[in-house]
Amino acid sequence: MAAHKLAASARYFYIGPAPPASGPMQVTPVNLRAYGIWLGEDGRVLLCRERFRGGWVVKFPGGGLEPGEGLAGCLQREFLEETGLEIEIIRHYYTTDFFVPDLTDPSRAVVSVYFLVKPVAYAALPAAADGALEFFWAPLEGLEPGALSLPIDKEVARRLRADFTLLVPEGIF
Repeated sequence: MAAHKLAASARYFYIGPAPPASGPMQVTPVNLRAYGIWLGEDGRVLLCRERFRGGWVVKFPGGGLEPGEGLAGCLQREFLEETGLEIEIIRHYYTTDFFVPDLTDPSRAVVSVYFLVKPVAYAALPAAADGALEFFWAPLEGLEPGALSLPIDKEVARRLRADFTLLVPEGIF
């Protein structure tokens, strides 16, 4: 059995195999992303189709952090860029809790943070001028994980379906 070591540095702790005596512990680079879950009053959720590597992915609206950006700022910027809508973040919903390799660089891990959101003021969703992004509403109650392309989105779809009876009466839209 491998020896485990508890390492502490100010506010951060690491519990795992002791790093090799010859060098520092290896850290996996992370691609941090923020996504919004907008539940409509009719029990539907906003999804988008986006061009990626010559094909299409179906996902929740959102994307990656830019330098100097926090999660909330990233999500608000992404929603504004993609939909033209300003959003209010209602609350955190889910953060990736399993390893997912980055599609563009498998040496990096993807960590996605999902928030329940609603628009500040509703307006019609735009049609992408270049055809690279399309928005559509999907019924939350019947949302199948297989309808989404990305592994973390599939997990969120499973959780949303399980939470459907809790989220809709709570008025999260």
